[in-house]
Amino acid sequence: MNVPTLGSRKRQMLTIQEAAHRISVSRTTVYELLRNGVLASVTIGRLRRIPIDSLEALISSLQVAPSGAARTE
Repeated sequence: MNVPTLGSRKRQMLTIQEAAHRISVSRTTVYELLRNGVLASVTIGRLRRIPIDSLEALISSLQVAPSGAARTE
């Protein structure tokens, strides 16, 4: 999925639905990740947005080494 852009700049935040779609999970799973502190969000008024950096950090933390062992840092 391409990240939607605003003019020539990439968007910095996604809606819950967009974040769920990007990592191929349900909205409920995204809310669970937020509740457990695994994924960060910001609230702007009544809107909740997921920073792209937070989503990318989650994806990086879940990547598995080729041998099948979990990646350590």
